[in-house]
Amino acid sequence: MGNDCKDESCCCKEGYCEMSSGMMCLADKAWGDLMAEKMKKLWEKERGSNMDAAAEVIVKHSMATWKHRMEKQDMKANLPQEEIDKFREELGKVMSN
Repeated sequence: MGNDCKDESCCCKEGYCEMSSGMMCLADKAWGDLMAEKMKKLWEKERGSNMDAAAEVIVKHSMATWKHRMEKQDMKANLPQEEIDKFREELGKVMSN
């Protein structure tokens, strides 16, 4: 193909017609999307229940953090260190299973 696109509606860019280049990009994205879906299925099969448990611990911590921030009226306030340590310990137990 190269820089010699003859069709006026097909503008050349970086040595390729934009349409051809666009289709190649779309095909590459589709490949990546499909690969990601297949990987997600494998992760779910192998570690899904563990990931569910980890997600639960993380969400509970996030909710506690936001509740604390709202109560303090400070969007940068962190939970007390003992609460953070408790979260880390709980998450560590879940992730090691």
